[in-house]
Amino acid sequence: MMKVIGELIKDNINIDDKVICESMMTAAKDGALLYLNSAITSTTPELRAIYTAAVGQMLEGDAASQHCLSRKIG
Repeated sequence: MMKVIGELIKDNINIDDKVICESMMTAAKDGALLYLNSAITSTTPELRAIYTAAVGQMLEGDAASQHCLSRKIG
């Protein structure tokens, strides 16, 4: 059953590495913006610290993925 669904999706959508990379980068950007906005508008120092740390982790993950992806595509 899963093979049939996979075949249907593959026939209708052309997904290559560039599309996957763009999707990953968009998701990372959106996540970082969410945490950044939360850090800026947080009401307590504890929440601000949690959200700021999350922004840092998102940026580190994005940098690592961009490095790997640039080697794969470029």
